[in-house]
Amino acid sequence: MAVASMKLLNIAGPMSMFGTVARLTGGSGQFQPEDALSLYKANDNISPMSRENPWEAAKERLISALPAGAELDPAAEPVLTDDKDFLIREADGFARVMGELSGMIEDHKKSLAEINVKAEKLSHFVGLSLNMKELLALEYTSVRFGRMPKTCFSMFEERDREGKMFAFKCTEAEGFTYCVIFSPKSYSKEMDRILSVLHFERLFVPESDMTVETRYEILKNDIVKTEKAIADAENEANRLWSEKSAVISSLFAALELESDIADMQKYAATYDDKFVLAGWVPSNESKKLIRELSALEGVDVSADSASSAKDANPPVKLKNSWLTRPFEMFVDMYGMPSYKDVDPTPFVAFTYIILFGVMFGDLGQGLLVSAAGFVMWKFMGMAIGPILMRCGISSAIFGCVFGSVFGFEHVLDPVYEKLFGWKEKPIEVMEPATTNMIIYAAVGIGLVLVATAMLINIFVCIKRRDPENLFFGANGLPGLVFYVSLASGLVCDLFLGMSIMSTAYILLLIVLPLILIFLKEPLGMLVCGEREHLRRFEWGNYIAQSFFELFETCLSYVTNTMSFLRVGAFVLVHAGMMMVVFTLAEMTSGVGYIAIVIIGNVIVSALEGLLVAIQVLRLEFYEMFSRFFEGGGRAFTPVGKK
Repeated sequence: MAVASMKLLNIAGPMSMFGTVARLTGGSGQFQPEDALSLYKANDNISPMSRENPWEAAKERLISALPAGAELDPAAEPVLTDDKDFLIREADGFARVMGELSGMIEDHKKSLAEINVKAEKLSHFVGLSLNMKELLALEYTSVRFGRMPKTCFSMFEERDREGKMFAFKCTEAEGFTYCVIFSPKSYSKEMDRILSVLHFERLFVPESDMTVETRYEILKNDIVKTEKAIADAENEANRLWSEKSAVISSLFAALELESDIADMQKYAATYDDKFVLAGWVPSNESKKLIRELSALEGVDVSADSASSAKDANPPVKLKNSWLTRPFEMFVDMYGMPSYKDVDPTPFVAFTYIILFGVMFGDLGQGLLVSAAGFVMWKFMGMAIGPILMRCGISSAIFGCVFGSVFGFEHVLDPVYEKLFGWKEKPIEVMEPATTNMIIYAAVGIGLVLVATAMLINIFVCIKRRDPENLFFGANGLPGLVFYVSLASGLVCDLFLGMSIMSTAYILLLIVLPLILIFLKEPLGMLVCGEREHLRRFEWGNYIAQSFFELFETCLSYVTNTMSFLRVGAFVLVHAGMMMVVFTLAEMTSGVGYIAIVIIGNVIVSALEGLLVAIQVLRLEFYEMFSRFFEGGGRAFTPVGKK
């Protein structure tokens, strides 16, 4: 449960060396700057540095110019140059060329859309073999090209009571009838009135000296040419990117570095033509960085430990092994631990893996969950993937204990007999005696884990030098003594036939801890030397409030422990769900039996895996985390970390 030790580096030197110092600290990937003005606020001569950052805009222009689907290489080394304007010139040059190609592609796409609309409209009138210009120029005849709903077209003749209109049906598509309507010019206004009632939508076809078919073919050729122009422009953009992707990635990396350096100016301060820069570095990385900075001419460096740095709030860097590191995601969801706290990640990893395996014990389904986690991690980049891989293996191990393989409860019996000489699996979940044992074991797990959470809290209180919560807190020493003593007394009396709860036992180990918890605030003031506050203490309000708080505390001990009943419940739920699957499968035979077993296993694995994952996380957050973990820390995010 380790939080990496931090040191606060204080760096000062001539302004001419700031860029070099910023590049060195930023390039190390281990430096998180702190606001120098807040650290050196007692110095009246100190003032902030420039807040300008031209590199960020250059980065955005470069990213916006990338072709669709193109990705920068995150591992690219930055371009090394003393001419910083060169970086912006190169970025803007690439952005300009790609922008021209992108603009060309957009213009062609816009033209293509317009041509497609014209061609789609005209396609419904192909086959008329009419010269549009001549047709529309008829002296005594009005012509309307358009479409109307099919139902309305069937009513056309009923509306044309005078018989002065003629409709030529062309095509039908998407519930519309495309047609050409003719009438005398003198009847055109009446024709338009009737057509409006029939929801006629007029389509304005272009005038031309050619036939509809010829015009349509020209439009189709225009579509082919425009599509080719788009493809050529896209290919040119992709070719250019293919040639320059490595250079552009290095250019972007350099822009990021320079942007980080410019951002560092926001934290730095100046006085007497000198700069002051402060930042946090992991202790194991500090010696190398101090040595490199001290070698710079005119630069002075000093290091303060996190404990000696006055009014400092050190960032938190968690140190975990490959096994427990994925579970940092859950810790971060609850809140980053403060620097003086312990890292609960190993505790979370161990308890989460074990509880998940117990609640979802099946050898076959566990391996299936682990495989699904591998796919999520390797091919989808999901943070939950590595967690599922570990939990799936735990499920497989406990599946061997329960003897379950894809719901087949006795398929491992020959293995037990061969290895251990047992006639069948060690635990038959659905037997009444075993069911009771599982429920008792779940409560026992709850007792152990809640007590462990209290022990962690006691360690945290010692580390924080918090005597009030250590000696009088509900999760401190009195809470642990009360909880363990009461649980031990009940277990011995109810299950072991031993009555250990004598009068002295009750008074010293149960009543006295409750009194200490009840008087936590005044006793805390007494221990911490706050006698002045104690003299002004309002006992009436405190006693009334503390009584209900003590009642709530005692109730939480019970409810938190009983919450672990869900561990045993899910062991039974898994067996019950698979029993239902096989009951349905046995109603059929052959292929039907196999299909139901396979589909049932997939559904149970997905549904129960999700439910168990949520329930275990609930136990972590509400029954354990709440007893020792407060959060409130800030993550270590060094310059350059994206």
